[in-house]
Amino acid sequence: MVTYDGLFHVDGHGFLACSISAVSAIAEGTDRTLWVASNKNVFALRGGKIVHRYTEADGLFAAGTTILYADSFGSVYAGDGHHLVRFNGTRFESVPSPGLDNFVSLLTDHRGNLWMASGGLHGISRTVGGKADLLTTKDGLASNDARVLFEDNTHDIWIGTIAGLQRLHDGVFTTYTEEDGLPRGENQYDAVFEDKQNDIWVGSLEDGVARGRDGRFERFSVKEGLKRGQVRGFVDTDGGIAVALSDYGLFQLRGKRFAKVPRLPHGYITSPAIDEAGVHRLARAFNSVPEVVKASFLPSLHGNRPFRQWPSSV
Repeated sequence: MVTYDGLFHVDGHGFLACSISAVSAIAEGTDRTLWVASNKNVFALRGGKIVHRYTEADGLFAAGTTILYADSFGSVYAGDGHHLVRFNGTRFESVPSPGLDNFVSLLTDHRGNLWMASGGLHGISRTVGGKADLLTTKDGLASNDARVLFEDNTHDIWIGTIAGLQRLHDGVFTTYTEEDGLPRGENQYDAVFEDKQNDIWVGSLEDGVARGRDGRFERFSVKEGLKRGQVRGFVDTDGGIAVALSDYGLFQLRGKRFAKVPRLPHGYITSPAIDEAGVHRLARAFNSVPEVVKASFLPSLHGNRPFRQWPSSV
């Protein structure tokens, strides 16, 4: 979990601090390498230890990296919101014509096609065989300001925008609304996740989360123990689904209600993850000075499957 106060690693024993500060993004590779962006550097960690530091000389950006994405094919991408590079095994190299000039999140689908969400005026893009197609409101997208992309186990693409939640199936958009169990009005969705029961979880900007099953959603908000904050992501644990809420911390579902996870240091949470070994990694922010921390606590949070989705970077 990324916060302003650092990156937290949760495995059941206590908090241990690392030396990386100003964390802006994290991603877990298929080889269990943890990639951490900090200022103008990207660090590769294995077994909790830094094994390499990559800089502008290795193909990164002068202004720093704000987006990291590791796909299921083993590729690791880094971006600054305007340019995209990919790790080639020794350094980062530019991805030619990736799709959008401005983007906030990435997705590689099961065919290896690259998708990008603009987080602005340009909708989403899909690049197939080096050719990029754009999907906007003219094609049925709820808003051109798309924030998050996610592919489920049936290969449908879920899209979170500032004006609602959609699913793309065989080229057709389905928009989910209050009639399907979601909050009333045009809500911003910043996180989408699929749990081990194949239920779809979605997180809104200020109105909690919802669990989707068979086309219907069940809402969890203030009455169910959550706070009104931006949902930054989900993790699937042995003890139940857990959700990261910006200023408020990590909340775990227990029965029909969410309870706040105790003993996690206060701060603005930006990214939760779970690696292949079932170890939770959390990054949090405090006093606007991010630093990497290895944290271990709460055996009840232990999981046994990889984190499958990253929320948007904004």
